[in-house]
Amino acid sequence: MIINNSNTQHINLRSYILCLVGYMTLTLSLSLVPHIAIALKLSTTEVLQALSFLFLSYSLSAILLASASDVLGSSKVLTIAQCISMLGLLLITIAQNELMLYLGFLLTGIGTGPYASIARAFISRYASNNIELKKAYALLSISLVIAPLLSAFVAQIALIESWRLAYLMMFMIELSVFWLMRSMLQRDKTTQQLISWQKILHNFVYIFRVKTYLLNLPVLSLCFAFYIQVIMTNIKPLLTTDLGISIISYNIILVLITSCYIVGILCFRRLAHLSHRAQYRISALCFFAVMTVLFGLLPFTLLNTLICITLLCFCAGFFVPLSTGSAMQHIQKAHGSAAATISFAVTFTISIWTYVQAHSHFSTYHFMLFALWVTLIASSLLSIIILNVKNSTMPTA
Repeated sequence: MIINNSNTQHINLRSYILCLVGYMTLTLSLSLVPHIAIALKLSTTEVLQALSFLFLSYSLSAILLASASDVLGSSKVLTIAQCISMLGLLLITIAQNELMLYLGFLLTGIGTGPYASIARAFISRYASNNIELKKAYALLSISLVIAPLLSAFVAQIALIESWRLAYLMMFMIELSVFWLMRSMLQRDKTTQQLISWQKILHNFVYIFRVKTYLLNLPVLSLCFAFYIQVIMTNIKPLLTTDLGISIISYNIILVLITSCYIVGILCFRRLAHLSHRAQYRISALCFFAVMTVLFGLLPFTLLNTLICITLLCFCAGFFVPLSTGSAMQHIQKAHGSAAATISFAVTFTISIWTYVQAHSHFSTYHFMLFALWVTLIASSLLSIIILNVKNSTMPTA
Protein backbone atom coordinates (compact mmCIF):
# COMPACT_ATOMS: atom_id res chain seq x y z
CA MET A 1 0.00 0.00 0.00
CA ILE A 2 1.34 3.44 -0.96
CA ILE A 3 1.34 6.02 1.82
CA ASN A 4 1.82 9.62 0.76
CA ASN A 5 4.15 12.00 2.58
CA SER A 6 1.32 13.86 4.34
CA ASN A 7 -0.10 10.67 5.81
CA THR A 8 3.36 9.52 6.86
CA GLN A 9 3.97 12.78 8.71
CA HIS A 10 0.56 12.45 10.39
CA ILE A 11 1.38 8.91 11.53
CA ASN A 12 4.86 9.93 12.71
CA LEU A 13 3.52 12.90 14.70
CA ARG A 14 1.05 10.77 16.62
CA SER A 15 3.75 8.17 17.16
CA TYR A 16 5.96 10.87 18.71
CA ILE A 17 3.11 11.96 21.02
CA LEU A 18 2.37 8.39 22.07
CA CYS A 19 6.03 7.77 22.87
CA LEU A 20 6.32 11.10 24.70
CA VAL A 21 3.35 10.42 26.98
CA GLY A 22 4.47 6.85 27.64
CA TYR A 23 7.87 8.01 28.88
CA MET A 24 6.31 10.90 30.81
CA THR A 25 4.22 8.37 32.72
CA LEU A 26 7.26 6.16 33.21
CA THR A 27 9.54 8.93 34.49
CA LEU A 28 6.99 10.92 36.52
CA SER A 29 7.85 9.08 39.73
CA LEU A 30 11.56 9.93 39.49
CA SER A 31 10.86 13.41 40.87
CA LEU A 32 8.41 12.21 43.52
CA VAL A 33 10.39 9.53 45.39
CA PRO A 34 11.01 11.50 48.64
CA HIS A 35 7.44 12.83 48.73
CA ILE A 36 5.93 9.36 48.26
CA ALA A 37 8.25 8.00 50.96
CA ILE A 38 7.14 10.62 53.48
CA ALA A 39 3.42 10.31 52.68
CA LEU A 40 3.34 6.50 52.85
CA LYS A 41 5.87 6.30 55.73
CA LEU A 42 8.37 4.31 53.66
CA SER A 43 12.13 4.63 53.30
CA THR A 44 13.68 6.04 50.14
CA THR A 45 15.19 2.61 49.45
CA GLU A 46 11.72 1.00 49.58
CA VAL A 47 10.30 3.53 47.13
CA LEU A 48 13.30 3.08 44.79
CA GLN A 49 12.72 -0.69 44.90
CA ALA A 50 9.09 -0.11 43.95
CA LEU A 51 10.27 2.17 41.17
CA SER A 52 12.64 -0.54 39.95
CA PHE A 53 9.61 -2.85 39.87
CA LEU A 54 7.81 -0.28 37.68
CA PHE A 55 10.68 -0.29 35.17
CA LEU A 56 10.87 -4.09 35.25
CA SER A 57 7.14 -4.52 34.57
CA TYR A 58 7.43 -1.91 31.82
CA SER A 59 10.30 -3.78 30.16
CA LEU A 60 8.50 -7.14 30.28
CA SER A 61 5.31 -5.59 28.96
CA ALA A 62 7.26 -3.91 26.17
CA ILE A 63 8.47 -7.18 24.78
CA LEU A 64 5.32 -9.24 25.44
CA LEU A 65 2.48 -6.87 24.55
CA ALA A 66 4.31 -5.18 21.69
CA SER A 67 5.10 -8.59 20.21
CA ALA A 68 1.44 -9.47 20.62
CA SER A 69 0.64 -6.40 18.50
CA ASP A 70 2.06 -8.26 15.50
CA VAL A 71 -0.48 -11.03 16.14
CA LEU A 72 -3.56 -9.30 17.51
CA GLY A 73 -3.02 -5.92 15.86
CA SER A 74 -1.66 -2.66 17.24
CA SER A 75 -5.18 -1.25 17.60
CA LYS A 76 -6.38 -3.91 20.06
CA VAL A 77 -3.17 -4.11 22.07
CA LEU A 78 -2.67 -0.36 22.42
CA THR A 79 -6.30 0.24 23.43
CA ILE A 80 -6.09 -2.37 26.20
CA ALA A 81 -2.66 -1.12 27.29
CA GLN A 82 -3.84 2.49 27.58
CA CYS A 83 -6.78 1.43 29.78
CA ILE A 84 -4.46 -0.59 32.06
CA SER A 85 -2.06 2.35 32.36
CA MET A 86 -4.81 4.78 33.31
CA LEU A 87 -6.11 2.34 35.93
CA GLY A 88 -2.60 2.08 37.38
CA LEU A 89 -2.30 5.86 37.61
CA LEU A 90 -5.58 6.06 39.50
CA LEU A 91 -4.43 3.37 41.94
CA ILE A 92 -1.20 5.26 42.66
CA THR A 93 -3.24 8.44 43.17
CA ILE A 94 -5.26 6.82 45.98
CA ALA A 95 -2.46 4.59 47.35
CA GLN A 96 -2.35 4.39 51.15
CA ASN A 97 0.30 1.72 51.63
CA GLU A 98 3.21 -0.06 49.96
CA LEU A 99 1.00 -2.81 48.48
CA MET A 100 -1.24 -0.35 46.64
CA LEU A 101 1.84 1.51 45.42
CA TYR A 102 3.34 -1.69 44.00
CA LEU A 103 0.03 -2.63 42.37
CA GLY A 104 -0.30 0.82 40.81
CA PHE A 105 3.29 0.70 39.53
CA LEU A 106 2.69 -2.82 38.17
CA LEU A 107 -0.38 -1.78 36.17
CA THR A 108 1.24 1.45 34.98
CA GLY A 109 4.33 -0.43 33.83
CA ILE A 110 2.29 -3.09 32.04
CA GLY A 111 0.10 -0.45 30.41
CA THR A 112 2.77 1.96 29.16
CA GLY A 113 5.20 -0.82 28.22
CA PRO A 114 4.15 -1.22 24.57
CA TYR A 115 3.70 2.52 23.83
CA ALA A 116 7.22 3.19 22.54
CA SER A 117 7.46 -0.19 20.81
CA ILE A 118 4.20 0.32 18.92
CA ALA A 119 5.24 3.89 18.04
CA ARG A 120 8.55 2.61 16.61
CA ALA A 121 6.67 -0.08 14.70
CA PHE A 122 4.35 2.55 13.19
CA ILE A 123 7.34 4.57 12.00
CA SER A 124 9.11 1.51 10.59
CA ARG A 125 6.01 0.27 8.75
CA TYR A 126 5.32 3.54 6.96
CA ALA A 127 8.88 4.85 6.34
CA SER A 128 9.60 5.27 2.63
CA ASN A 129 13.37 4.60 2.87
CA ASN A 130 16.23 4.14 5.34
CA ILE A 131 17.17 7.83 5.42
CA GLU A 132 13.62 8.85 6.31
CA LEU A 133 13.55 6.06 8.88
CA LYS A 134 16.70 7.39 10.59
CA LYS A 135 15.36 10.97 10.57
CA ALA A 136 12.05 9.84 12.04
CA TYR A 137 13.86 7.92 14.78
CA ALA A 138 15.91 11.03 15.53
CA LEU A 139 12.71 13.02 16.14
CA LEU A 140 11.31 10.13 18.17
CA SER A 141 14.42 10.39 20.33
CA ILE A 142 13.57 14.05 20.95
CA SER A 143 10.15 13.09 22.28
CA LEU A 144 11.82 10.54 24.56
CA VAL A 145 14.27 13.05 25.96
CA ILE A 146 11.67 15.79 26.45
CA ALA A 147 9.50 13.35 28.43
CA PRO A 148 11.46 13.39 31.73
CA LEU A 149 11.74 17.19 31.53
CA LEU A 150 7.98 17.60 31.08
CA SER A 151 7.17 15.00 33.74
CA ALA A 152 9.49 16.84 36.16
CA PHE A 153 7.58 20.07 35.50
CA VAL A 154 4.25 18.27 35.96
CA ALA A 155 5.54 16.97 39.29
CA GLN A 156 6.72 20.39 40.44
CA ILE A 157 3.38 22.00 39.56
CA ALA A 158 1.45 19.24 41.31
CA LEU A 159 3.63 19.37 44.43
CA ILE A 160 2.21 22.81 45.19
CA GLU A 161 -0.89 20.88 46.19
CA SER A 162 0.08 17.19 46.56
CA TRP A 163 2.19 14.47 44.92
CA ARG A 164 -1.08 12.63 44.24
CA LEU A 165 -2.17 15.43 41.93
CA ALA A 166 0.77 14.63 39.64
CA TYR A 167 -0.62 11.17 38.91
CA LEU A 168 -4.11 12.56 38.43
CA MET A 169 -2.76 15.09 35.93
CA MET A 170 -0.92 12.29 34.13
CA PHE A 171 -4.18 10.33 33.99
CA MET A 172 -5.88 13.25 32.23
CA ILE A 173 -3.01 13.51 29.74
CA GLU A 174 -3.19 9.77 29.02
CA LEU A 175 -6.95 10.02 28.54
CA SER A 176 -6.46 12.79 25.96
CA VAL A 177 -3.94 10.67 24.04
CA PHE A 178 -6.34 7.71 24.20
CA TRP A 179 -8.86 9.69 22.15
CA LEU A 180 -6.18 11.22 19.90
CA MET A 181 -5.02 7.77 18.76
CA ARG A 182 -8.45 6.45 17.79
CA SER A 183 -8.51 7.55 14.13
CA MET A 184 -4.93 6.47 13.51
CA LEU A 185 -5.53 3.03 15.00
CA GLN A 186 -8.62 2.57 12.84
CA ARG A 187 -6.51 3.29 9.76
CA ASP A 188 -3.67 1.03 10.86
CA LYS A 189 -6.14 -1.80 11.55
CA THR A 190 -6.85 -2.03 7.81
CA THR A 191 -3.21 -1.85 6.69
CA GLN A 192 -1.20 -3.83 9.27
CA GLN A 193 -0.23 -7.33 8.18
CA LEU A 194 -0.81 -9.68 11.11
CA ILE A 195 1.11 -12.88 11.79
CA SER A 196 0.35 -16.06 13.73
CA TRP A 197 1.56 -16.81 17.25
CA GLN A 198 3.80 -19.51 15.81
CA LYS A 199 5.79 -16.88 13.95
CA ILE A 200 6.66 -14.88 17.09
CA LEU A 201 9.61 -17.11 17.98
CA HIS A 202 10.67 -17.11 14.32
CA ASN A 203 10.60 -13.29 14.40
CA PHE A 204 12.91 -13.13 17.40
CA VAL A 205 15.27 -15.62 15.80
CA TYR A 206 15.21 -13.43 12.68
CA ILE A 207 15.96 -10.11 14.39
CA PHE A 208 18.77 -11.55 16.49
CA ARG A 209 20.38 -12.95 13.36
CA VAL A 210 20.76 -9.37 12.12
CA LYS A 211 24.21 -8.61 13.48
CA THR A 212 23.93 -4.83 13.40
CA TYR A 213 20.68 -5.03 15.37
CA LEU A 214 22.08 -7.39 17.98
CA LEU A 215 25.23 -5.32 18.54
CA ASN A 216 23.62 -1.87 18.53
CA LEU A 217 20.88 -2.92 20.97
CA PRO A 218 23.00 -2.89 24.17
CA VAL A 219 24.77 0.31 23.08
CA LEU A 220 21.58 2.33 22.70
CA SER A 221 20.19 0.75 25.91
CA LEU A 222 23.22 1.77 27.96
CA CYS A 223 23.40 5.30 26.55
CA PHE A 224 19.70 6.07 26.93
CA ALA A 225 19.50 4.46 30.39
CA PHE A 226 22.48 6.59 31.40
CA TYR A 227 20.59 9.73 30.40
CA ILE A 228 17.18 8.77 31.83
CA GLN A 229 18.11 7.02 35.06
CA VAL A 230 21.61 8.13 35.94
CA ILE A 231 21.47 11.80 34.93
CA MET A 232 17.79 12.78 35.10
CA THR A 233 17.16 10.90 38.36
CA ASN A 234 20.26 12.17 40.14
CA ILE A 235 20.74 15.66 38.76
CA LYS A 236 18.37 17.25 41.28
CA PRO A 237 20.04 15.86 44.45
CA LEU A 238 23.46 16.44 42.91
CA LEU A 239 22.77 20.12 42.21
CA THR A 240 20.37 21.13 45.00
CA THR A 241 21.75 19.01 47.86
CA ASP A 242 25.45 18.50 47.08
CA LEU A 243 26.10 21.82 45.33
CA GLY A 244 23.38 23.86 47.08
CA ILE A 245 21.75 25.67 44.16
CA SER A 246 18.16 26.97 44.22
CA ILE A 247 15.17 25.25 42.61
CA ILE A 248 14.92 28.04 40.01
CA SER A 249 18.56 27.55 39.02
CA TYR A 250 17.99 23.80 38.92
CA ASN A 251 15.05 24.22 36.53
CA ILE A 252 17.17 26.36 34.22
CA ILE A 253 19.98 23.80 34.24
CA LEU A 254 17.46 20.99 33.61
CA VAL A 255 16.26 22.77 30.47
CA LEU A 256 19.90 23.34 29.41
CA ILE A 257 20.76 19.65 29.85
CA THR A 258 17.70 18.56 27.88
CA SER A 259 18.49 21.10 25.16
CA CYS A 260 22.04 19.77 24.79
CA TYR A 261 20.69 16.24 24.36
CA ILE A 262 18.27 17.52 21.70
CA VAL A 263 21.08 19.38 19.91
CA GLY A 264 22.96 16.07 19.77
CA ILE A 265 19.89 14.44 18.18
CA LEU A 266 19.52 17.25 15.65
CA CYS A 267 23.21 17.02 14.75
CA PHE A 268 22.75 13.33 14.06
CA ARG A 269 19.60 14.02 12.05
CA ARG A 270 21.51 16.46 9.86
CA LEU A 271 24.23 13.86 9.29
CA ALA A 272 21.87 10.88 9.02
CA HIS A 273 22.79 10.22 5.39
CA LEU A 274 26.44 9.90 6.44
CA SER A 275 25.89 7.98 9.68
CA HIS A 276 27.17 4.73 8.17
CA ARG A 277 30.68 6.19 8.15
CA ALA A 278 32.86 4.94 11.00
CA GLN A 279 34.36 8.34 11.84
CA TYR A 280 31.09 9.65 13.28
CA ARG A 281 30.75 6.80 15.76
CA ILE A 282 34.45 6.97 16.66
CA SER A 283 34.37 10.77 17.11
CA ALA A 284 31.33 10.57 19.39
CA LEU A 285 32.98 7.87 21.49
CA CYS A 286 36.25 9.81 21.80
CA PHE A 287 34.38 12.94 22.90
CA PHE A 288 32.38 10.85 25.39
CA ALA A 289 35.62 9.40 26.76
CA VAL A 290 37.20 12.85 27.23
CA MET A 291 34.13 14.11 29.14
CA THR A 292 34.13 10.99 31.31
CA VAL A 293 37.77 11.52 32.30
CA LEU A 294 37.18 15.21 33.01
CA PHE A 295 34.07 14.47 35.10
CA GLY A 296 36.19 12.22 37.30
CA LEU A 297 39.35 14.36 37.49
CA LEU A 298 38.13 17.96 37.65
CA PRO A 299 37.28 19.49 41.05
CA PHE A 300 33.66 18.97 42.05
CA THR A 301 32.31 22.46 41.39
CA LEU A 302 29.09 23.71 39.79
CA LEU A 303 30.81 24.99 36.64
CA ASN A 304 32.88 21.83 36.06
CA THR A 305 29.90 19.57 36.72
CA LEU A 306 27.61 21.60 34.45
CA ILE A 307 30.08 21.61 31.53
CA CYS A 308 30.74 17.88 31.76
CA ILE A 309 27.11 16.81 32.14
CA THR A 310 25.79 19.02 29.33
CA LEU A 311 28.46 17.78 26.91
CA LEU A 312 27.85 14.18 27.99
CA CYS A 313 24.16 14.69 27.22
CA PHE A 314 25.11 16.03 23.78
CA CYS A 315 27.12 12.85 23.14
CA ALA A 316 24.28 10.63 24.33
CA GLY A 317 21.85 12.59 22.17
CA PHE A 318 23.98 11.87 19.10
CA PHE A 319 24.73 8.26 19.96
CA VAL A 320 21.22 6.98 20.82
CA PRO A 321 19.55 7.74 17.45
CA LEU A 322 22.75 6.64 15.67
CA SER A 323 22.53 3.24 17.36
CA THR A 324 18.74 3.00 17.00
CA GLY A 325 18.83 3.78 13.27
CA SER A 326 21.73 1.38 12.73
CA ALA A 327 19.88 -1.33 14.62
CA MET A 328 16.59 -0.98 12.73
CA GLN A 329 17.71 -0.19 9.19
CA HIS A 330 18.25 -3.83 8.19
CA ILE A 331 15.06 -5.13 9.81
CA GLN A 332 12.80 -6.05 6.90
CA LYS A 333 9.93 -7.62 8.88
CA ALA A 334 8.80 -8.22 12.48
CA HIS A 335 8.99 -4.49 13.25
CA GLY A 336 6.82 -4.96 16.34
CA SER A 337 9.15 -7.57 17.81
CA ALA A 338 12.25 -5.54 16.93
CA ALA A 339 10.86 -2.34 18.45
CA ALA A 340 9.61 -4.26 21.49
CA THR A 341 13.05 -5.67 22.13
CA ILE A 342 14.53 -2.16 22.06
CA SER A 343 12.01 -0.91 24.64
CA PHE A 344 12.62 -4.01 26.78
CA ALA A 345 16.40 -3.61 26.65
CA VAL A 346 16.29 0.11 27.50
CA THR A 347 13.89 -0.12 30.44
CA PHE A 348 15.45 -3.33 31.76
CA THR A 349 18.79 -1.48 31.86
CA ILE A 350 17.09 1.43 33.66
CA SER A 351 15.59 -1.07 36.13
CA ILE A 352 19.05 -2.53 36.82
CA TRP A 353 20.58 0.90 37.44
CA THR A 354 17.68 1.82 39.76
CA TYR A 355 18.13 -1.40 41.72
CA VAL A 356 21.91 -0.93 41.92
CA GLN A 357 21.51 2.63 43.21
CA ALA A 358 18.92 1.54 45.79
CA HIS A 359 21.30 -1.05 47.25
CA SER A 360 24.66 0.65 46.78
CA HIS A 361 26.46 2.91 49.22
CA PHE A 362 27.72 5.32 46.57
CA SER A 363 27.15 9.03 46.93
CA THR A 364 25.18 10.62 44.09
CA TYR A 365 28.35 11.85 42.41
CA HIS A 366 30.21 8.55 42.70
CA PHE A 367 27.23 6.54 41.46
CA MET A 368 27.03 8.76 38.37
CA LEU A 369 30.78 8.38 37.80
CA PHE A 370 30.57 4.60 38.17
CA ALA A 371 27.65 4.35 35.73
CA LEU A 372 29.46 6.66 33.32
CA TRP A 373 32.56 4.45 33.17
CA VAL A 374 30.47 1.29 32.74
CA THR A 375 28.57 2.91 29.86
CA LEU A 376 31.73 4.17 28.18
CA ILE A 377 33.69 0.91 28.40
CA ALA A 378 30.81 -1.31 27.28
CA SER A 379 29.81 1.04 24.42
CA SER A 380 33.40 1.30 23.22
CA LEU A 381 33.97 -2.46 23.16
CA LEU A 382 30.68 -3.08 21.35
CA SER A 383 31.36 -0.29 18.86
CA ILE A 384 34.73 -1.82 17.97
CA ILE A 385 32.90 -5.05 17.16
CA ILE A 386 30.19 -3.20 15.20
CA LEU A 387 32.76 -1.43 13.04
CA ASN A 388 34.34 -4.77 12.17
CA VAL A 389 31.11 -6.54 11.32
CA LYS A 390 30.42 -7.02 7.64
CA ASN A 391 26.69 -7.52 7.32
CA SER A 392 26.91 -8.50 3.67
CA THR A 393 24.44 -11.36 3.89
CA MET A 394 21.17 -10.44 5.60
CA PRO A 395 18.89 -13.17 6.98
CA THR A 396 15.97 -14.07 4.80
CA ALA A 397 12.34 -14.11 5.83
